[in-house]
Amino acid sequence: LDSKFVFYIPLFFSAILVLLIPIYPSVDGAAHLYNSAILKDLLLNSTSPYHDFYQFNTVIVPNWLDHILLALLMCVFSALWAQKIFVIALILSQAIVFRLIIIKLNPENKLLSCFILPFIFSSFFYIGLYNQLLSFTLLYCFIYWLLSAKTEGYLYYLGLFCFSIFLWFSSIVMYAVFLILLAIYTIYQLNEDRLKYLAWFKKIGFMILVFLPTLFLSLNFIAKISMLTDEKPINYLNKLILFFRLEPLTVFDLTGESKLTIPLVVLLFILFFIGYKSISNTVKKSILLTSIFIGLLFFIIPNNAGAGMLSFRLAMSFYLLLIVLVASFNYHKTVILISSLAVLSIHLGLVMKRHNGRLRSYTQASVNYVEVGKHIPIGATVWPISNEEDWFLGHSNNYLGIANSCIILENYETYYPWFPLLFKPNKTNANTLYNELRSKKQLNSFSDVSADYLVVYQKNTNALAEGNYLIKKNHSFVFQTADSTMKLYKLNAN
Repeated sequence: LDSKFVFYIPLFFSAILVLLIPIYPSVDGAAHLYNSAILKDLLLNSTSPYHDFYQFNTVIVPNWLDHILLALLMCVFSALWAQKIFVIALILSQAIVFRLIIIKLNPENKLLSCFILPFIFSSFFYIGLYNQLLSFTLLYCFIYWLLSAKTEGYLYYLGLFCFSIFLWFSSIVMYAVFLILLAIYTIYQLNEDRLKYLAWFKKIGFMILVFLPTLFLSLNFIAKISMLTDEKPINYLNKLILFFRLEPLTVFDLTGESKLTIPLVVLLFILFFIGYKSISNTVKKSILLTSIFIGLLFFIIPNNAGAGMLSFRLAMSFYLLLIVLVASFNYHKTVILISSLAVLSIHLGLVMKRHNGRLRSYTQASVNYVEVGKHIPIGATVWPISNEEDWFLGHSNNYLGIANSCIILENYETYYPWFPLLFKPNKTNANTLYNELRSKKQLNSFSDVSADYLVVYQKNTNALAEGNYLIKKNHSFVFQTADSTMKLYKLNAN
């Protein structure tokens, strides 16, 4: 089989599926796009209504990189096209860099470069954790750079500095993984080069200088921001299940998708034990020790640390490093062929399983929010109310703000201090109250809050949303979507 056929055809097929859908839905994607639009306006538009509501976080935090990239894209493209280009770039870049790594480590294993495909379309992709996805690609770029760069001279240290900055501003978790990998690689290298003590201290000194800025940022961030969340802890047994079921790859149907992810885990570990004796490269040895260390951290550190989902992030990091090793070991050609076809089948099975009626329904909700947003004046404040209990639709209402720069009072990024933007102190009451209303389900209390418009999303049109949300006679009906699932009201003064 032609390795390019096995790799590029399913990759482009998966990317085309994203392009064909008007808005490819994700849990947090709308919020990241909306806040990136706010960021762009705050920096470039002095008359933007956002200036009255938002301010930059006074603490330098991670989670900036995707906002900056999306804001730059929106300087050229519409918001929705900027998001689509960004998502396609995430897909293609991670896949292509992984393939380059495998070709560099073992050109005979080009077929196995398809191992990355199921890992691109993980739960992180569908949740819309853009910075986390960027950090995965950056880590792969760093591994490829290690395989290509000379480990001496100012250019080497400049490269390390650039990776430290980009990784820190994408994900502090992957920044830590990067530091662990680099530390292990440097120790191996110092041992192999048998440097004298003076040269050893010189190299370590340069390393410290390179990482001083990001280490200072890390200490400042940790001192000022609590990363703990209210997620439930995961016990050791459930962590084992999460690990061997590869739950970071499951999205909508844990039981159904696990029928494909568990065989993938079994295959990876079989291939590892077949080929691990072929480890000779310093980079491979460093990746192996790093993956073992990450595996230990997975079982030690609680899930609710590190902005939540930490167990999923660490498990994903482990497997992303493992597939680099497994795909670069020496195997018989028959093993390579069977393994690549098996992984390809698993990937396509997962992709097709997810592109079902549920995903189309989520897309329609996102499209509806954009359409409703066109009928909201610039700078108006909006209360989005949903009667749907679907976790996936949590922040899709942020698409309301894309068309006309309106103020969405449900902006989850302002709840958490590790994002770039916050509501101004005099605007936080409405935001906090809405969060309480949403969690306590006392949604009829919206009438006590000052806002210009109300958007009600309710798929069950047999039930009267007006009754549930106390739509008053002096609250004017403005617009409803063609499927009648979404209605816009102007909240007139009493």
